[in-house]
Amino acid sequence: MAPHRIGGQRQYIDYQVPIETGDSGLQQVMEWAVEHLDRDHAVPDLAARAHMSERTFTRRFSEQVGTTPHRWLTVQRVMRARHLLEATDLDMEGTARRCGFPSSTALRRHFIREIGLTPHEYRRTFAG
Repeated sequence: MAPHRIGGQRQYIDYQVPIETGDSGLQQVMEWAVEHLDRDHAVPDLAARAHMSERTFTRRFSEQVGTTPHRWLTVQRVMRARHLLEATDLDMEGTARRCGFPSSTALRRHFIREIGLTPHEYRRTFAG
């Protein structure tokens, strides 16, 4: 069991949905998506990149990764935002753009849902 922090603060444990899958086409698409998080990644485009139908791509993705492509991308974007908030002085709009969020508002909403803090609070606590 993970250690518990007082005050309801979440644990900050790095986690990443695994990129290694049993499907090399799917794995290549996931690696490409992580390298290009600043771009829009619609499921039909990812499926075409994997040379699969949208339905097959979504099914295989969920089977191999355990979540939907959209959810996986959101988690990857939040993880990238965490890194940028810790290691750079980018403003929130710049951070959001580099992570593929359409605005700092979207970054904030997803960040709070995944991390439990606003991006500003996270940066204040963890920036090196």
